[in-house]
Amino acid sequence: LQDAMEVLLVTQQNSVLVVNEESTRIFGFITPRDMVKALADGRDKNVTIGEWMRERAACVDRTITSDSNLDDVAAAMTSRKVDHLAVLRLGSKDVIGVVSSLDILLYTRARAPFLRSMPSWKGPTVAEVLEKSHSITIVGPRGGTLGQIADAFAKSNRTSAVIETAHQRSRATLLTENDIVRAYINGKGRDDLVEAWMPHVEPSFLQVLPSTPLMEAASLMLMSAEGHGKCHHLVVKDSTGAWHGIFSALDVARALDSLPTELDVVRTGVRNTTAGMVMKSIASPPRCKPTDTLRYALAIFGVSGQNAVIVEDDEKVYGLLTPRCAIEALRRAYPPGSTVAEWPRERKRAQGDPCEVQEGLRKVLSTTPLSEAEHIMAEHALHHLLVYDGSDGQLVGVLSSLDVARGLVSVNCQSPFVSLGWLQQIVGPAALAQVNEDEANDKVGLKRCSNLGVDDPKASESARRRQRTE
Repeated sequence: LQDAMEVLLVTQQNSVLVVNEESTRIFGFITPRDMVKALADGRDKNVTIGEWMRERAACVDRTITSDSNLDDVAAAMTSRKVDHLAVLRLGSKDVIGVVSSLDILLYTRARAPFLRSMPSWKGPTVAEVLEKSHSITIVGPRGGTLGQIADAFAKSNRTSAVIETAHQRSRATLLTENDIVRAYINGKGRDDLVEAWMPHVEPSFLQVLPSTPLMEAASLMLMSAEGHGKCHHLVVKDSTGAWHGIFSALDVARALDSLPTELDVVRTGVRNTTAGMVMKSIASPPRCKPTDTLRYALAIFGVSGQNAVIVEDDEKVYGLLTPRCAIEALRRAYPPGSTVAEWPRERKRAQGDPCEVQEGLRKVLSTTPLSEAEHIMAEHALHHLLVYDGSDGQLVGVLSSLDVARGLVSVNCQSPFVSLGWLQQIVGPAALAQVNEDEANDKVGLKRCSNLGVDDPKASESARRRQRTE
């Protein structure tokens, strides 16, 4: 019954059909009045629809044959005190449709087809999300150092800052965690001035109005990410050019985690969608070894266009490297030439806490509802989670805050989540294997081309093929 109530609320229709698993046979229908009566009778919302319908079957006849005219239908509804009737195929008990009192009213008044589309959920505005999550905007003054910005990132769990500049046309610009990564691997330290590094900053953000809905903001992030390989921030400015804040991919998870009503949660679809449906498959994220230097491992972010690198060797997976690692390393003046394996031990000595605490929070199962995954992200300010198979405990993928945004945006398609799980049902595992192979080829091509300074035809062709598949 809980599922039926959610369908009625999300679609805003006055009846929902009850069908078999193959959707080839209709058993009946459920209306909002049925739900009200069931709750008034004290029925448990977890009772199955089949059990509830068997108990209700003898209450009142809610069927009519397909050869009945509208006068017969109206009379039947009046005498039986119902607003919906199941239409049976003449000479059988097969249900071929549902007729309602609204259908009769619309036909007799307009005598024209009437189709009501399912309302689309747009969510709160970006300004409302930032205000509700008590988001702060880090402002870096002129003359500030990279160390001061890194300290502010670490204390606030934010990933970007507004930097005041001396430029005449633009008094402020954006510095993100990826800019800190590039500064760190290029040998910059705590005491280096931010303004001296700003000419090397690559613009990786879009501007939106404070009134932009959550769904539109997430869509903009994804479209930009598809084109440029990265866009985790939206600068929120009003029509006068005044800054209102910075909306990040993690703010999408924060918005979903703080939705005010049960209906809003149902409309997003995150409760019935699992982490395994929207994650990146295990073949997608780049890798590094524990023996690699921190500079080499962090440089993979720029080559791959992703913000997470899996640390593994032939024996096991050790965890993830993210831009947060570069921020912490720069704060502590940790040498970028040190190995990745030494970094967790350094953090443990500096923080006095086992590093496995945060890595333990990163682990979810592929069957974990997306609502639980985004709650973990929002509560602990984690942009990436490791996804494991519940049956054999193997690592099967990585879920990022941008993947959560991708899952949310797919609601606009009026269909199940557009994801690798959905794609597999449509085109089969073979096509997904080709997509994963193409992604691997792209990474090799990108790495090779970054050294040679030329385009790689094979990587470009595989990228175009993957785009067509998506």
